[in-house]
Amino acid sequence: MQESADRLAMATIVVETALHAHSLSPEHWWLIAWVVFLGSFVLLAQLAPVVLFPIFYKFEPLENEELKRRLIVLSERPGTRVRGVYKWHLSEKSKKANAALTGLGATRASFLPTLAGQLFRRRNRSRARARTRHHVHRQF
Repeated sequence: MQESADRLAMATIVVETALHAHSLSPEHWWLIAWVVFLGSFVLLAQLAPVVLFPIFYKFEPLENEELKRRLIVLSERPGTRVRGVYKWHLSEKSKKANAALTGLGATRASFLPTLAGQLFRRRNRSRARARTRHHVHRQF
């Protein structure tokens, strides 16, 4: 029910923004809406790892020092600067193993789920390596 309400709110914001842009300039409404949405996406990409993700998910510093060291070495090998390694409590919402690379510039963060902290298998290492490679080569 909450997801439906969130989706309805986001759809309302998108439609209202487009309608307001159309009322400002019927000929160029699409350009105004594009600039507003592009600015919003850039802002959200900056804020997501720092503000939004902590609201919806739990993160804590990774306590396993050996695993932390291995992840840092794995990330720094292609030239990525690592500011910290955190456990992402995603397994409360899903049992799937995954990883994420979010943010832009200084707020860029790479997250591994709780499952990766429990079992650092070859599959999880390859996912972490792939996320780091995307970051280094700017493949978004």
